[in-house]
Amino acid sequence: MKKKKVSNAEYSVLDLLWNANDALTVAQVVQLMESEKNICWAYSTAATILRRMEKKGYAYSEKRGASLFYTPVIQVDDFQQMEEERQQAEAKKAASIIEKCFRGSFSKFLSAFSSDKKLTKEEFEDLKEWVRQHDDDY
Repeated sequence: MKKKKVSNAEYSVLDLLWNANDALTVAQVVQLMESEKNICWAYSTAATILRRMEKKGYAYSEKRGASLFYTPVIQVDDFQQMEEERQQAEAKKAASIIEKCFRGSFSKFLSAFSSDKKLTKEEFEDLKEWVRQHDDDY
């Protein structure tokens, strides 16, 4: 079954669930987000994100008394494998776009974006590093 993409907020919560010794309540997630991630959420925000994660199949809730306790459905290794496969599929799509729209020319692809926007120094350094890493390929 193909799972829906995880948002950054959902990933932060998944990380908390993976590292917890037991299931977490919404209140515990709010507290841990602030203490471990330095992110302040309202109770309703955390509850919405957890419900969304449960609907997507990433978390499971169990009612204990008046509270819902959440656990991860997917383990960290399985999640990382799934994300790696998703990234590979997206890379194939990008290569297909370069092939169709730019006749396979990576330089034409890059120049299409450079005419409207200047690269920041950091972006330029990242691009140079990418070229250095792939220099042996040619």
